[in-house]
Amino acid sequence: GIDIKKFTGIKRHHDGKPRVGLIGRVVNIKDVKTFIQAAKLVSSQIPGVEFYVVGPTDEEPDYFEECRILVESLRLEDVIRFTGRRDVMEIYAILDLVVLTSLSEAQPYVILEANLCGIPVVATDVGACRELLEGTASDDRLLGPSGLLTEVANSEDTATAIVKLLTDRELASRMARTGIERVKKFYDQDDLLSRYLNIYESNL
Repeated sequence: GIDIKKFTGIKRHHDGKPRVGLIGRVVNIKDVKTFIQAAKLVSSQIPGVEFYVVGPTDEEPDYFEECRILVESLRLEDVIRFTGRRDVMEIYAILDLVVLTSLSEAQPYVILEANLCGIPVVATDVGACRELLEGTASDDRLLGPSGLLTEVANSEDTATAIVKLLTDRELASRMARTGIERVKKFYDQDDLLSRYLNIYESNL
């Protein structure tokens, strides 16, 4: 579950410049290189778009160096910014889209956070990403998707999804509203704790 009150208080800031973020550790399993390669493809189609990699860079220093060199080789120094550890509340306030290019995930909390903030998500179809973005039970799925799923390690697929959501504002807005509704309805931390408590008490 997620603390609904904590994330619904965020005030979004829009200045017309599209901003895309990957929030996570700069490690191989997050496949940041695919994110960087997708950023190159997107920036050639949408001038002025900014990309952020938000998370620690010191866990796999060799991998971070490879990512930094890739950014330089693709001439993306003015497009992609590695922020290191940051207050995600500040980051969510400026992002239009959150992207996960992970090779593997369990239940990525960042999807719930982003959706609750009204930000659609592009994520690889791993772990629970499909469940979080498209729903599980029938009443959950009826809400519709709150993001787009992509193939693992496929920068072109990722770029296509990013461009779609940055250019189709009606679709992005619909997915943003769906994300807020889904998280509030099915992932409220207080509701989940109450359900667990009822289960325990019914077995005493």
